[in-house]
Amino acid sequence: MIALAATVLLLAAIAGTVVYYLRPQTKAAAVRSNADGGKPGVLPRAKPVTSPFLIAKIGDNTFPLTTQMMQKGLVIGRGDDADLRVDDQLLSRAHVKIILRDRKLQMQDLGSTNGTRLDGVQLEARKAVQINTKSQIDLGGLSFTLTKTS
Repeated sequence: MIALAATVLLLAAIAGTVVYYLRPQTKAAAVRSNADGGKPGVLPRAKPVTSPFLIAKIGDNTFPLTTQMMQKGLVIGRGDDADLRVDDQLLSRAHVKIILRDRKLQMQDLGSTNGTRLDGVQLEARKAVQINTKSQIDLGGLSFTLTKTS
């Protein structure tokens, strides 16, 4: 089972160029992966506080997302305030927000410079659209999917 720490979730690999940060409720540490497709290493994780509801998959990296996180809204971007921070210059500081509302997942481009694509279709900035766990989400040069846990 995927582990989620109470205060800090540490997923890290030493060699790489792209850095991902996941902040569940407070600060989080980093995951590094090679942009050229290299395999990152992952450090052991702490015991879970709550079970994940979704798994965000970015390349070979996975990030557990709890219902509480998704109800609050998950901001993905390269800025320090992003909940899932990706050190990628093609992303805006606050690029996109994914939120769970009325048991449905919604995504909203937050006015990003390079835009957001959902299943190949460019999203209108600041307009929420419904997504599902089969959706392919592209932010700048980054592609990811969400997978529902059992």
